[in-house]
Amino acid sequence: MTSVTFDPHVRSDAHRARAERHYSLARSLVQTAPDWATIMLFYAALHQMMRYAALVGEYDRTLSHEDMRQFLRARRELREGAPAYGTLKRLSEVARYRCPPPSHDVMTPSVVGTQILSQYSMVVRCVDAAIAGLSSS
Repeated sequence: MTSVTFDPHVRSDAHRARAERHYSLARSLVQTAPDWATIMLFYAALHQMMRYAALVGEYDRTLSHEDMRQFLRARRELREGAPAYGTLKRLSEVARYRCPPPSHDVMTPSVVGTQILSQYSMVVRCVDAAIAGLSSS
């Protein structure tokens, strides 16, 4: 079996597109399904981090959630976004596995539409800055 090599920029662009698609879907779900919006925002954040991992040659080492946690810990340029990423991961787990009632304060449309979306924005700003740093070095 032959090995397939992907251009890191193509892989990174694919993750950006996936992140943008998840973000758009999350925005459309905030009012009607805030729990699913939270889950989609976590996966959008995951794809943002994978976007960066592809560019720095760490793509194959970030395939599990534990690998991603270690990757974030090791990459100083991503440390500012790591807490927001961790918050999104934790809240998506609450939404998926703990089945909070609609009145749960973390899963209301108002909280998801402001606070949880802002966590995603922090991840995006961090990844964009880290990528900009790659092109300036």
